[in-house]
Amino acid sequence: ALVVLPGGFKIDVTTAREEGYVKPGALPTVEPGSLEKDLYRRDFTINAMAIRLGPQGYGRFVDTYEGRRDLKEGRIRVLHDGSFRDDPTRILRAVRFETRYGFQIEEETYQLLTDAVRQDMLQEVSRQRLREEIVAVLKEERGGAAVSRLHEAGVWQNLFGADFQLPQEVEELFQRGDEAIGWYEGLNKDIKLLEVEPWIVRWLLLIGENPHETVERITTEYHLGRIALRCATELMEYTSPVIFCFQTGDQTNNSTLYRVLGGLDPETMICLIARSKTEDAYRLAERFLLDLRPMDMLVSGSDLKELGMREGPSMGWVLDQLFDAQLDGVIVSREEALAKARQLIERAGSAL
Repeated sequence: ALVVLPGGFKIDVTTAREEGYVKPGALPTVEPGSLEKDLYRRDFTINAMAIRLGPQGYGRFVDTYEGRRDLKEGRIRVLHDGSFRDDPTRILRAVRFETRYGFQIEEETYQLLTDAVRQDMLQEVSRQRLREEIVAVLKEERGGAAVSRLHEAGVWQNLFGADFQLPQEVEELFQRGDEAIGWYEGLNKDIKLLEVEPWIVRWLLLIGENPHETVERITTEYHLGRIALRCATELMEYTSPVIFCFQTGDQTNNSTLYRVLGGLDPETMICLIARSKTEDAYRLAERFLLDLRPMDMLVSGSDLKELGMREGPSMGWVLDQLFDAQLDGVIVSREEALAKARQLIERAGSAL
């Protein structure tokens, strides 16, 4: 049952249970059990404490596995040697808790963790369950530190393949990503922009320096969703032109900036800002978002038809040329745009 208290605070209520695992990584079979057995199935000692709430013996503290001591001393410790074998997703949770709370994984527990990685225990877990744990890591406030620690334990290569390359200075890269997310969300308070999923930005930063086939394979294999896959594809296609624009700074004209940023999801753009390592990236992206993205075309396809142009690829080319000229300030009024359109139509040779 779920108890919801005033103010939205929630408490899960359940009977004491014990678990059994048919094989490593499988979901457990559950049946009623004693309190001691219920605590024994917990992830870590700091999760395995209880206080009696019933009127008889109210307030009795049960700490069979010295979780209170570990909590006080900032230690992550499993309850038994088979813990990571029973549920390998605890590997990722151990690191999440360690980095979130500034704790330390106990030495023997870390040895058991790395042994489980080397024995490919993570390969016994469904990709869907692993997806949930990966996203949880990427949502952590200190996600960069968690990613780095998991790399140290060999987790990413085990999950994604021996050829997977982690970005150098990944913690610094994630910090720049968080700064870029904060900048974007700050703009979003003043103008209407697309919402951004911070974990997808971090996902792109994590995998973005690998070959296209590797990025696409991993994103698909771990069921990270349509948006993450689309962003990964954008990243592979647009990294070079976007980074080039950001590095050329004020020499980048508006039409070029619009063409390289105009079709990107915000997560992809934010990732590339973080990877560019330049303040020009923020200025150019802001120019695009505030000035260029909201701009309406001075002429439309209907206007070109009235000028005698047939529909087809040539019409698309003319519209692109006109909008580029408008973006770059070459034409500033509808009259100028129509005059330019007549010239382009004649050049295209598509007039009736």
